[in-house]
Amino acid sequence: MTGSFRDQVWALIDRYKAELPPEAEQDRETKLWRLQLHRIDTRNFVEFGRTKDDHIIINSREPEPELQAIVNEHKPRAAALDEAVSLLGWGMSAFGRQKPSDDWQKRLEAAQGCTVPGFTADDGCSFATGGPAYVAAVCIRDHWAEMSPAQQEWCAHTACDAIEADADTSDYLSIGAVNPMEGSRPAAFVLPALFGKTLRSETQSRLLPVLAKAVIHAVEETVAYAMRGVARYLWVSDRSLALTCVQALINDAIEQHTLAKRPWQQRFAEQGSEHSFHKDLRSRSREFIVRREPANEAQIITLDIAHWPGRTMARHLFEMAAQNPNDLLLRQIMQRSVTLLPMFWERESNSRKFRMRGDDSHDEEPCDPELEHSFVDAICRFALLLSPAEALAFLEPVFVAAPRFQEKASSVVTWLIVHQKDRVPASTMWTLWQRFADDFVAGVKPGQVDKEHSAEAKMLGELFLGGYWGNQRDWLPLHGETQRIRLFFQQLPPMEQGFVCYAHYLAKIGTPTLPDALLDVGKNLSEATGHEILNETATYYFEEILTRLIYGGNSQIRANNSLRQATLMILDALVASGSSAAYKLRDDFLTPVAG
Repeated sequence: MTGSFRDQVWALIDRYKAELPPEAEQDRETKLWRLQLHRIDTRNFVEFGRTKDDHIIINSREPEPELQAIVNEHKPRAAALDEAVSLLGWGMSAFGRQKPSDDWQKRLEAAQGCTVPGFTADDGCSFATGGPAYVAAVCIRDHWAEMSPAQQEWCAHTACDAIEADADTSDYLSIGAVNPMEGSRPAAFVLPALFGKTLRSETQSRLLPVLAKAVIHAVEETVAYAMRGVARYLWVSDRSLALTCVQALINDAIEQHTLAKRPWQQRFAEQGSEHSFHKDLRSRSREFIVRREPANEAQIITLDIAHWPGRTMARHLFEMAAQNPNDLLLRQIMQRSVTLLPMFWERESNSRKFRMRGDDSHDEEPCDPELEHSFVDAICRFALLLSPAEALAFLEPVFVAAPRFQEKASSVVTWLIVHQKDRVPASTMWTLWQRFADDFVAGVKPGQVDKEHSAEAKMLGELFLGGYWGNQRDWLPLHGETQRIRLFFQQLPPMEQGFVCYAHYLAKIGTPTLPDALLDVGKNLSEATGHEILNETATYYFEEILTRLIYGGNSQIRANNSLRQATLMILDALVASGSSAAYKLRDDFLTPVAG
């Protein structure tokens, strides 16, 4: 520590030390305070070692013997905590596929021998207990066939133990918390994968009751992980049991919603306390699963997932559809969902109109943005799993509604692109994009598009693949498909937002289409009349594009007469819009190349 505060801090530390009772009268808490003062005092800092690149490692020197005894006393617990944290970190990274799990055998051995000496929430170390469950989950999911029978049994029981640990907690913070470090989360996800595996009979008999606890769990996040596992594994291996889990959750949601609608004074007149009600409901719902009661598929298909209580099932059903797109029941659910989406848009539009009029007498309920997004997200994920023809038929309600709700429909284009990621081939995504583009061209009204903050401009921006690429200048699904974007721009009438969106596209992931794409810009500029059509944003991107081409040594824009004329036309338009950078670019472009 240096600077004007050093002496003040040292004086403060010395004052605290002077206020301490004599060493013979000091209790454990006082000695811990002395130890803390020793560690923060820079006068005790010494060189502890050096890093590989020769940087000095600094640590405090060893304290007095009675304080060092306390440190030594805590070393076994500290070592156990370090081991537990290391296992948790590895397990979370491997489970999230952020790193490979090639050293799983070493980690499994460490997890099996891991002792967790009473880490609790009181000492702030309860998070460290999730490591073994994460390791077990990774091994079950990724290395089952490579494990010995004994290792398989240990992993199965560890997963079951993690789920049961807090299955009936009444702590409200635990119930509603998002805490991926808890071992029950990965355990609940992989548990459905154990059905159909070769395990000892006593282990097999444990799976179904624990699955019931995972699905009907006190912690909401654990339920979500469990249903993802049901969607991923159980729907394939035991579809009827998977449907039973779905039905159990529906029944549970309906009972809770029915209770919530009753007057507060009457809610627990018969059942007793709220705790006893939920305890009894969980018990009955779990027993429903354990008995493998049949599901009511007609009820599941027609469930209103846009309103409570069915809304609680939306994310679970969407996950199942994403994992099993060929299942007829799930296809029917998704088709109903895509039909509901334009209804959300209509309802929000009507609600806005009534609010603008100051009319509070209507009963039009505004749509919840979170609910709408969950539908859009799920619909786009599902559509990309279908064949191009199936996806077109699936999204027909959205295509029909898009001309009236351009901004809303643009979010569908956005999430189709987002969920496509870098996966190829992208035939379904491009087929859907083409339908949106063709419909936009068929009904385009330049005056409407160029209005400030217009919905049409939002759709146009997304059709040019959006504005979320950062410094990325290539996109794998775009390979072999760039002609679609060029043709789309060619079909558009000259308009301000058209140049803005195309310029942004060319400056970002459309860069590989340069310089040929300048021909399209030049042609569109030549057809523009009446006013300066390049606004400040378009000017910025065209300046960036032409700076790269002119000063980057691109010979085509000078050697090819058509490209040369198009480049000059763009530069002239930029100069006319007031760009000083374009004035200099034009001079340098016209200067003969030496040699």
